[in-house]
Amino acid sequence: MSSPYLNNMIIIGCILTYTSGRAWVLMSGFTLAFGSMFSKTWRVHAIFTNIKLNKKLIKDYKLFMVVAVLVFIDVATLTTWQIVDPFYRDTHNGTAEPSPQNEDIWVIPEMEYCQSKRMTIFLGSIYAFGIFLAWETRHVSIPALNDSKYIGMS
Repeated sequence: MSSPYLNNMIIIGCILTYTSGRAWVLMSGFTLAFGSMFSKTWRVHAIFTNIKLNKKLIKDYKLFMVVAVLVFIDVATLTTWQIVDPFYRDTHNGTAEPSPQNEDIWVIPEMEYCQSKRMTIFLGSIYAFGIFLAWETRHVSIPALNDSKYIGMS
């Protein structure tokens, strides 16, 4: 039930997230890492809440299909997002400070970031789904199957 192939997908997702240079790579990494963890948690949820599934084993290929569906949903969402409400660069200027090396030079810190008007709606729905799965599997007594604490920490 440990699903080492899904654990490898989690690692690949973490690597993509760590090396993200654009929103699409970050989205792919996040979906691979957390989607794999969520699909494993969904399997535990399905086994412990549905009596009929106790006799059936949910195979890894079904979990991969869940992750593929999540990636497809993310690509469709991000494509729609980029068309309807694209990211834009916003700049925030800090307060001017004198340079420590030269008093005649003033340094104005400037922070640039990408922003979108409806970003919290998209991120909130992903977080809400993860919280739901973690909450549903919080009382699983088998430590190898209970990823809800790790989802909550992440």
